[in-house]
Amino acid sequence: MNRRLLRRHVWRLIGLFGIWAAYCRMGFPCPVAALTSFFCPACGSTRAVLALLHGNLQQYFHYQPLAVPLMTAVFLCIHLPVMKKAAKKIAWVLISTVLVSNTVLYIFRLAKYLKT
Repeated sequence: MNRRLLRRHVWRLIGLFGIWAAYCRMGFPCPVAALTSFFCPACGSTRAVLALLHGNLQQYFHYQPLAVPLMTAVFLCIHLPVMKKAAKKIAWVLISTVLVSNTVLYIFRLAKYLKT
């Protein structure tokens, strides 16, 4: 792997983490929810992972049952530029599967939200 590409990749990761940390620290609401008054497709992911880390599976599935697969998909998307060709194909299949699953879940959750 090219050292320059790796260095640029590491700086991107540091930048993304810094933006995420600042966003969480400042307590901003979800931008999608703030603009549309509907929760976003990934809403509840942070609470779900925290519940999972505390061993509470019921809360994890209540908040966002696809939080771990979604975070894995984001991780793979970030690392796509430095992956080998065979690994990229597998990553795209996994990413696509998670995104389709989350879209279906989001439609069901949104329909339930709109009924009330």
